Amino acid sequence: MPTYTYFCQNCKLVFEKFANISDYQDKEICPQCGYSRKVSREFAQDAKTIHTNIITSDNEITIGQLASRNTKKMTRDEKIDKYYEHNKYKWEGPELDMPKGMTHINKTDKDSIMKKIEEKF
Repeated sequence: MPTYTYFCQNCKLVFEKFANISDYQDKEICPQCGYSRKVSREFAQDAKTIHTNIITSDNEITIGQLASRNTKKMTRDEKIDKYYEHNKYKWEGPELDMPKGMTHINKTDKDSIMKKIEEKF
């Protein structure tokens, strides 16, 4: 059972709560002053003693955590399509006039690019 650490900004009390992951609540009531509006999670304290995953609420989640969470939900084909969409500028695009003495790199066809991407995943 994980330990969640909270800090009350009203009375400056740091307190812990032992709870199942399914019983996790974002806001807790301070046991000393009974005030809940200024109680927040202390992630730094939890990280020192963590043995399980910390569940972050939607207002605490970072962009990196959100990206990881969404990527884990994607299928292999979705990952391949996203990778191609984000990198297609490297293989496709308009042929622009190059300065004198310079040439374009030969762009390969989409099928060979897709084979290389599929091998990556």
